[in-house]
Amino acid sequence: MDGLLEKYQNRKSNSWTLKDAEGIELTTEEIANKRSELQSSIKQLESAEFIHKTGISKVVGAESTMLYKGDKASADLIKKKHKDQGDTVTGPDKNGIITVTTKDGTITYLPEGGEASVVKSFASELMTNTALSGHIRLSNSNVMAVDLAKLPEVEKLFSGKGDKWVKIGDNLYMGETTRNGKPVKMFFIPEESLNVANDALKAEQNNPGTGLSVINANLRGDAAKEGFADFMERDWKGMTEGQMVLEAWKLEQKGKSDGKSLNEIFEERKKEKVTREKLEKQKAEQELLKNRGKLIGATGDSYPEKEMLAQYKDEEKGAYFDTPTGDPLFVKYFKSDAERAPFEVFVGEKDGLVYDAEGNLLDTQNSDTKKRSSLVVPADAIFVMDTKGRIFLSKHSAYGEFHHSTFLGGDPVGMAGEANIVKGGSEYSKFNNNSGHYSCDNSYLDNIRIELEKRGAKMDNLGFEPFKK
Repeated sequence: MDGLLEKYQNRKSNSWTLKDAEGIELTTEEIANKRSELQSSIKQLESAEFIHKTGISKVVGAESTMLYKGDKASADLIKKKHKDQGDTVTGPDKNGIITVTTKDGTITYLPEGGEASVVKSFASELMTNTALSGHIRLSNSNVMAVDLAKLPEVEKLFSGKGDKWVKIGDNLYMGETTRNGKPVKMFFIPEESLNVANDALKAEQNNPGTGLSVINANLRGDAAKEGFADFMERDWKGMTEGQMVLEAWKLEQKGKSDGKSLNEIFEERKKEKVTREKLEKQKAEQELLKNRGKLIGATGDSYPEKEMLAQYKDEEKGAYFDTPTGDPLFVKYFKSDAERAPFEVFVGEKDGLVYDAEGNLLDTQNSDTKKRSSLVVPADAIFVMDTKGRIFLSKHSAYGEFHHSTFLGGDPVGMAGEANIVKGGSEYSKFNNNSGHYSCDNSYLDNIRIELEKRGAKMDNLGFEPFKK
């Protein structure tokens, strides 16, 4: 174990089984997690090393087809890996092609075509060939997609002395020639075998909205009426637009679209998705309301106040915080209840759990107010309570920009500190009095405890702990 782990106390068992190199105590769960992380890292390193040594990369547009370096060492590594997995390996044959049969199908490994600069130059030559212009495109390195009708034109380019043109499979051809005295090996996939969906999905990811144009440029004609109802009933929950493009393409390939254009189908599905998600959100809100009840706000009772320390006066004007180069930083001050409203904290009427202003269970585990190590540990948010019991909390704070003083614009508080809330308080959660701006003593912890208790909060899992420096 390395020495970078932070101490993390299990509040239930409070038991330790091992210490790391720096003497920090570890729980059994932490040890298991660390072991799992190490095993995962080892697998990732082994995979990266395999890719580096063999040079493998997926051929865009061809299912289960990979490129590799083409030398004996990389071929041996590929064969060993697959044989260790129980796969059947054939080759490399005289053309350098390796065929692997797995339980899920067949993988074809194609060798690289020669020196990169020579291959690139020849690929460019092919794409600018007058007879092939607009009918051929590069998929990967020395693999090209070509219109099926133009294959005879491609074959002519490999008819010189010493050249070779071979049909390797139903959807794969190989041509060998020389350029500038150096050998070049190219593979050609007929247009019909291209996986247009992959291209569309890639385009959508790189530039949202372009996936459809890729599909429409590669596919022609509308689909038949059969099956459109089934398509409309598909559960598209959680899909990105790119995935929706992919699904639409699959349907087009099967000839099912009720006579609509792909654009019409896609736009219709987008609207359907919005409607579905809206209904699901409403249903979730109704279920939440059923369990939670109304949101209970401040009681309005008065609490002893604590003023902000004098040293922070005019911090909103740049008088206290500055950058390492001496430039002033201006602390944000909320000047109205409208600004504070999104940060207010409530209690569920029925379940007694803690909720945010939108009615969602409050959870500070993704708070960025603290720097944490790679070990997952609870995170704290900053909060204040005003003198009438209103509680405001933020999972974000920033030096010289957003502090405890932000919420009430530097006015006195009834309490200020940090909160660690887990699932609304359904698991152990706590409040402390850590605030440099207000330095509330331990007695102020009673203020927020009393306020939450009066609101009907479930107190079993709530702790109010003095901050220890």
